[in-house]
Order: sequence, then structure tokens, then C-alpha cells
Amino acid sequence: MTHFFLCIVLMVLCGIHALYAQVCDTDKQCIGNALTLRGTITDIQFAQVERITGGRVERSTVLDSLRQAMTFETYFSAIRQANKRQFIAGSWGINTDQNDMWRLYIEDTGSATSAEIVFEVDDPTQQTGLADNAIIRVRVPNMYDTWHHCAVTFDGVNRRISMLLNGQVVTTASIPFSTLLLADDRVPLQFGCIAGINADRTVNAPFNGQLDEIRVWNRVLSSADIACGYANSFEGFEQGLIAYYRCNGSDTQRQLCDATNNNRSSPLIGATLTPSNRTTEPRAMADPASFAQTIVCDTATSTAITIRNTTSCPQRYYVALYGDTTYYRVMAPSLLVLDAMSSTTITLRFAANLTGQFIGVL
Repeated sequence: MTHFFLCIVLMVLCGIHALYAQVCDTDKQCIGNALTLRGTITDIQFAQVERITGGRVERSTVLDSLRQAMTFETYFSAIRQANKRQFIAGSWGINTDQNDMWRLYIEDTGSATSAEIVFEVDDPTQQTGLADNAIIRVRVPNMYDTWHHCAVTFDGVNRRISMLLNGQVVTTASIPFSTLLLADDRVPLQFGCIAGINADRTVNAPFNGQLDEIRVWNRVLSSADIACGYANSFEGFEQGLIAYYRCNGSDTQRQLCDATNNNRSSPLIGATLTPSNRTTEPRAMADPASFAQTIVCDTATSTAITIRNTTSCPQRYYVALYGDTTYYRVMAPSLLVLDAMSSTTITLRFAANLTGQFIGVL
């Protein structure tokens, strides 16, 4: 008896290949490598957004475009540094009030279960040091050795800052100012560190852990946008996405690839790109999940398969066939677009002049 094994894989579409995709953006899978930072006080590791012109670092247009609206988001998995403030990202320092824009960090001042994630924004209209900063924070009992997604927004029009953790709004606050400080040329946007880390080495520390799917937007994403999109990858040319690092490069690369067409590479300073153990929840179901058919000579047969979106958000799915595809094909578009909690039916057609048993597994 001959067996033909078929596997139909449903993948939440992590991103259509951009029409003018970056040459370096070759690995678009949702989960691959991650930016690995093992920073210590004596060995600072980070990545930063910069533009090199004539051999010097100029202030990036990334920062310039964030003055009135910003969304920053990343996955992070942190290793505890007791009684330290470890920086996830930001554009902050070197001199207090002169170059401070915003910073995102983990603050550990007691037990591991009392650690907080903090989003801090400087008021450019005041010169009173830390006293005038707008700060929101939330306690995360399982902060360490666990993957979280964090998104923070600055809304200058409505004068509000917000933080979302794993797609849920956890804290928000009104602010008395409407723009971020326009920092000078010395202050890049950094991941895993900030320029002002030397202000207090007894408290400040670089990030120790992994970051993944780092995105910078020059618009305020809605809570629905973040909730529905944080677990997906993107194409790279979405409106307002000005820098996007999938972090899927190899360990031999010395910079993060920007998946947008803005050419904002991010040099790695001591950091590396290594495999991630991040996972995502299944977002689709197939019915039947498996089937078996006996094939006789000159057989043509079809099987209907129902695909259901099990999430509360619209999703796009790519239908792929794996195995010996000589005798079968899917009679449906390779791209499925399903509304929340909706379903559709695809047809699998098998045609062959063979005898044996056909086994399909979804």
C-alpha cells in the first residue's frame, strides 16, 4: 500500500513581501532570532538608530518626526538585576533637560514580584530636572524570564501618554505639554541602553535579556491597532512605521536590519542576534484536522476544509502545502482574509493515476 502524506499549514500572515523590500530583510517569520543583550555596568551593550554622514553621527530624522506623536513597541524578556533600573529603550541624556526625550525601563527596588515597567517623558517647556517629567508605571509580578509585549504612546494633540502590556491598556495619564524635546545631534534612539546611563551607575543599568519585533511609529496607534497587531509581524511599509527591526538576522551580522524603506540600520554595540524561545498562541482552527482516503486508479477527489479565525481581530492567513505536491492542490486563494471569529471553506483536490492510501494532516 502506498501512502501519500499531505500537510496543510495555516500561518497568520506575518507580512507580505514589500514591493521594494530591503535587501537585508530576508527572514520575515514571526519568531526567529531576537536581539540579545547581556549588558552589565562594566560592559554596556545596545543598538541605536543613527545616520552616518561624512563620518559623523547626525540627529536622526526618526527623532525629529516623533515630536508630536509616537508609538514605540517591542517584545522583551528580561533577566533580573536586583535594585537596578535597566533600560529597554529611549532617547535620553547626555545632559539633564538638555537632551531628554523619553525612556522606557524596568525598575526593581524590592522583590522580583514588585518590579515595575516605567515610561518617562521629559517636559520640554520646563527646566526643573526630573521634577517636571511625566511618568506612568505598572507593576508586573511575572516581569522576569517571561516574554511580554510593551507598547507606549505619546499623543501630543490630546496631551496623553499610555502604556499597553500584551495588548491591554494598563495605564494612561494626561500631560501638560504637547511636544517632545528636539534633542541635539549627540542623542540617538537606543535599544537596551540610553545615552544618559552614566548619570547614576549605582542605579542605572543596561538591559539584560532579549528584545524582539522592535517598531517605531510617528503616529499614535489606537489600543485596537496594538491589540490586534502586536502578535503579528508587519510588511514594512505601513503608514507611520518609520523604523522596524524584526531581529531575525544571523549572529554574524553587526547591525539590525530596518524592514522599512527608510534605511535606518541600527548598529549593534556588543549585542548579538540569537535564537528566541518566544511563542504565540494558535489563531486558527481547521475542521477536519486530519483525514484519510483510499485512492484507486485514475482518481480525482475533493475534500472540503473549514478554516476558522479563533481571535477577536481580523486576520490574514497564508495557506501552504508541504510534502509531495505532485498530485494535489488547494482550490482557493493562497491568502485568506477572515473577520474576527469568522470562518471560510477551502477545497483540497487530489488527482492521480495511482493506487494506495492517501493521508492528510492539518
